[in-house]
Amino acid sequence: MSGSRLAVHRHTSTRRRGNRQEASGTELAVVIGSTPDTASAEAAGRSIFGYTVFNDVTSLSILATGDIFLSKSVDGFSAFGLWIRTDVSDQALRDGLAIVSRVNGVEAQRGTTAVYKWSPAEVVFAIGKFVALFPGDVISLGTPPPGAEVHVGDAVECEVEEIRVLANHIA
Repeated sequence: MSGSRLAVHRHTSTRRRGNRQEASGTELAVVIGSTPDTASAEAAGRSIFGYTVFNDVTSLSILATGDIFLSKSVDGFSAFGLWIRTDVSDQALRDGLAIVSRVNGVEAQRGTTAVYKWSPAEVVFAIGKFVALFPGDVISLGTPPPGAEVHVGDAVECEVEEIRVLANHIA
């Protein structure tokens, strides 16, 4: 995710000219609290300040060209926050927190953190080897397939159990 502008709770995700189709995916995201020690995943995990909800909006028309990076990097597409939970346990993540998307009040996506291939600490460890991470950086951890297709006028709710609901409008 590299867009220069992210939306927050109750703000509008703006559709860009030329995007014909978009998908929204609810994700759990890590908020970095200190520069990670990349000696081990356990050490890197100590840099995690907390967790928040992330709405990963993807341009399906750009994705169809094969450019996954650009499809997720359009200004104003994605949103996160507004809350950071610092008391979510590793055990709760392994047991599986529910990840749910609703479009116009109808459930469109459901999954759980129990199916994550890597723990948040392992993700921070792997990324921290190649990218400098600083306090306040946010790493989204992936969305259960498939993403929910969204259109102009849609109201999107992204919920991660134990965190809260992130609500955005597609314009």
